[in-house]
Amino acid sequence: KPSQIKSFFPLRNAPAEPLQVFFSFNAVQGIVAPIFPSGQDALAKGLLGGLLRTATWGRFGHTGEFMQRAGERLYANVTIPLRNSVGREMVTNFLTAVEPGILAGIEELLDSPGLTIDGGMNPRLFFRLCFVAAISLPRFVLSVMFPDWSRRRVVARANDLVARIERRAAEGAERDDDLSDAIEFKREALSSFPAVLIHFVPRMAASMGPLFLLKKLASSVPDGNDLALTITRGLPHNVTTEMDLKLWGAAEEIRRDPESLRRFRSDDADAGALAGDYLRGGLPVRAQRAIRAFMDEYGMRGLYQIDFGRPRWREEPAPLMNALKSYVEIKEEERAPDRVFRAGEVA
Repeated sequence: KPSQIKSFFPLRNAPAEPLQVFFSFNAVQGIVAPIFPSGQDALAKGLLGGLLRTATWGRFGHTGEFMQRAGERLYANVTIPLRNSVGREMVTNFLTAVEPGILAGIEELLDSPGLTIDGGMNPRLFFRLCFVAAISLPRFVLSVMFPDWSRRRVVARANDLVARIERRAAEGAERDDDLSDAIEFKREALSSFPAVLIHFVPRMAASMGPLFLLKKLASSVPDGNDLALTITRGLPHNVTTEMDLKLWGAAEEIRRDPESLRRFRSDDADAGALAGDYLRGGLPVRAQRAIRAFMDEYGMRGLYQIDFGRPRWREEPAPLMNALKSYVEIKEEERAPDRVFRAGEVA
């Protein structure tokens, strides 16, 4: 019962009446575990809050209350848009593409008295949509017409942001900043993300359209879903594929070195032990060097990486060691990541 659930996980500023509708941000992101408190704050007030502030001309998104917290998970309040005919259409279209399971649950509530549509297009909403379109549409069109140029442009913007934040972090470390300085640095860093996402989201939308079309066409042929996944794995500039190939390169380096291979196959080579050895610099030389090369490029990533509070691979490499242990044991050549990538290119 909702009342019982709420007694375990009370929601702030969410009265039982009138009806309030939330959906799980964790479910959309595929995050089963709780989100760290610093990650919750960064998402609610920084990343997502910044996007909402931009889209609403600063009217919403300052306090983060549109993202409620329960059981250390985040829930987005979509009550207001569901009571507006235009907003309802936008929410349902978004969830159709992103998380149909959540949409099925919300659709059961749409006829509830508390969700009666009480508004539609109005001058304020019209001008907001025009503002968003004026920012997004040119980038969307340019991405469709000139995909390589558009990709290089947005990657350059993201790299500039990362470099600026890293310089600021290095300066703070040299000065031995205190907690208040660290909090201010976090605020400054998060305030930069919406500007980058303004450039990123339209380009992502331009890529999602062909992906949905590919999946729709593939659904009509035998094993179509697997074929579609094979094709997408072979596309150029797929950052996940590029990362997998880099990790596979590290695994191949380990396999070529007898000492490194023995260490990864030894009885005590569980992921935690290997991670500890790596952090201490205690792995065999070639394994240590290969993994460090990977970390230099991808060490800032990690499990549930959108949670800003979680350790990165360079801080907690155990999950990465699990992947490497699996890679060094691959015997069937067709299962090797580079062969999978080439199969996608051929498809």
